[in-house]
Amino acid sequence: MATITLNVTDEEKKLITEFSEANNMSISELILKIIEDLEDEEDYKLAVERINDPNNKTCGTLKELATEFGIDYDEL
Repeated sequence: MATITLNVTDEEKKLITEFSEANNMSISELILKIIEDLEDEEDYKLAVERINDPNNKTCGTLKELATEFGIDYDEL
């Protein structure tokens, strides 16, 4: 397992420690949660960008999509 060192002020260290303790998680878990949240935010932005893309081709109804892929919709 790798180790990452952060340079923070004493005040920032206190804030990070208090926040992690208040949320019943280790500092490592807190950092991983922050990374997950950043990834989720990026996924959301990409989805919005894709939805708003005027060149985006919609796939139609679920029944049409199933038919396109050779799936019997009525058996789903």
